[in-house]
Amino acid sequence: MNTPFDIAFDISFLPTTGGFGTHTAQSLKNFIRFDAQRNYLLLENHIPPSIPQYQNQAENRKARWQPLPEQWRHVQTSRHSRIAWMLWDLPRLLQELKPRLFHSLDNVTVPRRLEFCQTVSMIHDMIPISHPQYCRRRDTLAAKWLFGRTVKYSDKIITVSQYSANQILRYFPTAEDKLVVIEDGVDHDRFSPAPNRDALASDLAQKYQLYSPVFWLIVTTLSPRRNLNRFLRAYATHIKATQDRESCLVIAGCRGWKDHDSFQLIQSLNLSHRVHFLDFLPDDELVRLFQSAYALAQPSLLEGFGLTVLEAMACGTPVLCSSTTALGETAGDAALKVDPENESALARAIITLGQDPTLHKELSAKGLTHAQQYRWDETTKRVIALFDQMIR
Repeated sequence: MNTPFDIAFDISFLPTTGGFGTHTAQSLKNFIRFDAQRNYLLLENHIPPSIPQYQNQAENRKARWQPLPEQWRHVQTSRHSRIAWMLWDLPRLLQELKPRLFHSLDNVTVPRRLEFCQTVSMIHDMIPISHPQYCRRRDTLAAKWLFGRTVKYSDKIITVSQYSANQILRYFPTAEDKLVVIEDGVDHDRFSPAPNRDALASDLAQKYQLYSPVFWLIVTTLSPRRNLNRFLRAYATHIKATQDRESCLVIAGCRGWKDHDSFQLIQSLNLSHRVHFLDFLPDDELVRLFQSAYALAQPSLLEGFGLTVLEAMACGTPVLCSSTTALGETAGDAALKVDPENESALARAIITLGQDPTLHKELSAKGLTHAQQYRWDETTKRVIALFDQMIR
């Protein structure tokens, strides 16, 4: 008997801010472009806006939703607990609708093993297990159990970098035969150089009342592993050493966890007038920031990939980033890379990039070339090829 659906795809994070939301939006867009002949079942659990990443769902959904092929079906539920949804609602829906394959993007949402349905999950990183000090306690308490379920019940596991693959195998060696590395991509239709960078920067400076149209950009959800405090001190050192009266720092991203120290530090460093927090911004506005920034800074202590680095590069914006974890791998030789724990090195890097127009131009050109290697359409085609292998 033919099953009514080929692939069930969990799109619960489509309207959220952050990497899961971006990945879900790009996957949905390209599944429709390249795999519309299959019958997809889109499963969505409405997530209540109780934390910052979920507070702009209506705007994100409007920007990211795609008209569906006629034979596709969208089923939405509402369960406040994702774990409860995973343990009860998801198996019930799969039993009722019997897709041949279930695809999840959020590290841990997998159903128990079902004889009629294979599972392809994605593990972006091992941070709650490998570095629990950078996570909320609630995220680390059940991490080993949740990630263990993913490894146990998944037929294939996609991860986004060789660094993340090595981390997965360190904690779950039994995942080796299931693991596939498929890097994230860049939507080059959206992320590309602006026709007039200076004019756009001036417009945004006026719109957001920035100290200057010459701004360094950080795009991140605030949390300790993003290393903001060390970068702020390094930026203050740069200002003092170079007598820089022109630049400012723009931080675009949701409030996160343990971020109060950053706001106090900005005041103590007398940077309140030169550091601007823009909080949540719509996708298109983020693109404009990438296109007009003097440089992107990504000084994170720990990342499983580094998508913002590639998005900035695709816009012709030079990048200063960490040399460690997956960031060094993702950036290749197209960024100015530095040890994120070395505050003096961070300050020297800011000074160098801020004062060397030749280096600035060179990194812009290298980044444009490097980012071309990463394309969302190719990423999705590789995922579809994996589906083909599993449900011929």
